[in-house]
Amino acid sequence: MKHIQKNTPNEAIYETQTMPATKARLLYFSQNGYNNHVRRIQEADAEIARIKSGTNDAHESEGGSQEESAIHVNINDAIVSYENISRTLNKELENFKIIQYPTSVDSVCVGCIAKIRVDNNKETQCYIVGYGENGNYKNSIKYDAPIAKALMKQKPGFKGGFNTEDDKYRTVELLGVSPIKEK
Repeated sequence: MKHIQKNTPNEAIYETQTMPATKARLLYFSQNGYNNHVRRIQEADAEIARIKSGTNDAHESEGGSQEESAIHVNINDAIVSYENISRTLNKELENFKIIQYPTSVDSVCVGCIAKIRVDNNKETQCYIVGYGENGNYKNSIKYDAPIAKALMKQKPGFKGGFNTEDDKYRTVELLGVSPIKEK
């Protein structure tokens, strides 16, 4: 399948795309989400530096016991873990676009609150957000999550279904939509 670049985030995420192996898929951030994302990279990098500076002090007073050896392994595991976090977050910034959330909406899009009913259960609302924002709002869902993809561009009254990431089929009904007021 050929990759077709769309101009708006809602068009870009509504369609299934296949990206060339050499180019990362386009990710959408609000300015706030981008700032959060960069902050998390800085925090991971600072933690790597902190741990490494602590291990340099430990190497200077190295005693060689089994306990110290186990601590050294745990420290190395922590460094590798933070390096993986930093690398993953940096990779997500290889191809991105900062978008503004809409001030009015009539259908589901990035930057909206969707009032929904899943599997005929009680009503709930979810915030359809860009990258870097999924912790900023209670019940936030990244725009590329299966439920968000099912709802994208839909208007209140829509009833449909989607497969979860673990391949469980769920039904969803869209009861209302409104814009997110950015924090």
